[in-house]
This record gives sequence, C-alpha cells and structure tokens, in this order.
Amino acid sequence: MIYSIIFLLVLTGINTTHAQKLSLRAGIYDFTENLATEFYLLAPGIFIGYDILSMNRLKFNTSLGFAFNSIKYNNHKHSLYLVPVFFSLKYELTNPDSKFKPYFGGGLSLAGKADMNKYFDKTHYAFTYGYHGIGGIYYRLNNKLSLQLDLRYNLLLNPVMDEINISGMVSSVGLAVLLGQKKNNLR
Repeated sequence: MIYSIIFLLVLTGINTTHAQKLSLRAGIYDFTENLATEFYLLAPGIFIGYDILSMNRLKFNTSLGFAFNSIKYNNHKHSLYLVPVFFSLKYELTNPDSKFKPYFGGGLSLAGKADMNKYFDKTHYAFTYGYHGIGGIYYRLNNKLSLQLDLRYNLLLNPVMDEINISGMVSSVGLAVLLGQKKNNLR
C-alpha cells in the first residue's frame, strides 16, 4: 500500500509542467452486434473529455458521453439512453509543435443503458464494463484550440446472457481547448 501512495505522489508531481486538454465532441455510437444494429440502429451523442494527467506525450484521459435513440420496433416505440464512460491512456505520436497530432491508446470502459418501451410501461436498465481502443488526430487551430477527430472501438461484456450486446464504434468530432499552459518568457 505504501508503494501505491508513493507512486501516486510521483505521478501527481510529474503533471506540473504540462497542460491538460478539455474536449467537447459530437458523434455517433454505431453498434456492432447484429441484433443491436437491427434494434437500436445508430445513436447520436455528445462526449466531453479531460486529460487528468499529462506526462509529455502520454495522457491519462477520462471521457463521459450521452447517446440517445428512439425507434419503432415491432410496432412499439423504444427509447435508448446510453451513458458511456471511458478511462484511457493516450499517446501522441508527433512533435508537440506540429499542427497535426495523431494519437492512439486504450483503456477501461463503463456503460449504463436504459431501454424504455412506452407501450409496455417497462424500462430495462443495464450496467456493464469492458475495454476500448482509441485512434484519433488533433488539428491545431491556434495555441489554445484544436479540432479533434476521435474513433473508439468499445468492447463491452454482457452483464447477463439475455442482454443485447451494446459494444460499438464511437466516431466523434469536436473542439479541444488547452488549459493551464505555462508561457515561456524567452527574450
């Protein structure tokens, strides 16, 4: 336990010279299982992300999303509410001064789902976890603002065997703002 505390103290000390990014993206949650694709189609959503820890090119990022879809299936209206949470390690490939910054990574995923059927007065809730892989690119617009394209393959484990697998590909685009950047006072 003492080693864990020392490790966390070292990691928090590393973060003092690098800025974090706050991102806001809009995108599509595309389900990959056949039954989910037939039943839920695509779910548009919004996603917010933040770099909790930044060590040069390596970032520990957390993202929270909300996706919604309402469809008619077998003459019954179904509404899907999906809340994915991502804990990710991302590695930026290029020089920090480059205009294009591709990145890749992966991590742990959590997802909560509410499936409402108004005709049966029934709501089905599910909570699951899994893993994800990330690929994306930042395009720097100025010193503080970047355009971000983010792709994530979300592999979730079913909480029960009868549950529809909500694994999918999350494609999103948005803006990332650099926070807390220290200025170089070179004269």
